[in-house]
Amino acid sequence: MHVKFLLENALSPLNEGVNSLVAAKQQYERATSLSEKERAIAIWQAEIDKLTEISSQTFAGKAAQTKLLAYRRDFEDAKISTFIAAAEGFDAEAEKIKTTQAQTASELWRQAIDRLNQVPIDNPHYLEAQTLMAAYQIKQKTPIDAHSSTFIEASKQYAMSAAKSSQNPPHTAGEWEQISKLWSQAIAQLENIKVAEPVYVEVQRLLVEYQTNLGIIENPLSTGN
Repeated sequence: MHVKFLLENALSPLNEGVNSLVAAKQQYERATSLSEKERAIAIWQAEIDKLTEISSQTFAGKAAQTKLLAYRRDFEDAKISTFIAAAEGFDAEAEKIKTTQAQTASELWRQAIDRLNQVPIDNPHYLEAQTLMAAYQIKQKTPIDAHSSTFIEASKQYAMSAAKSSQNPPHTAGEWEQISKLWSQAIAQLENIKVAEPVYVEVQRLLVEYQTNLGIIENPLSTGN
């Protein structure tokens, strides 16, 4: 009984550390958002650090060294996956606002790059991270001309008005003509964007969409239906 008590007492720091570490891992697995996952990663890291601090001269410390290899491997996999997912999330958000909030988009790409920079060269995801980082660096450095942003934002406002006005048909011929004018104004704004401008490709996608919508409205107007 005395020997058992001494053994349990010697292993107490290890058992406490392992229990805390397992709880941190479970918190990460339950996380439903990237922000929650990143907070869980920080807690998980702290628990590994605590386990590392157990003196290797003690019985618990020697046992901890054996377990830490597996614990660190699981942690690194989760951490790197979270970094990459966070970077991709920042990129997606930046893409949504780059033409209207260029400075905020640039900051989001910076945060994405910061996450990817934390992927070590010996990690299996290193090349993937480097590829993503190169793409985000290009996006961050590509200026979005304020002049272009103004035209795009104005175009989207006209398009939004046209789409809202089109709801709840039937409409009179006069109402359809007004909706047609709104789509035409949306198109006219986009036609101010030159080929050399960074947003030209995106603008062409919007143009096709708006021209299609205009064509749908003008066809019945031209036939009198």
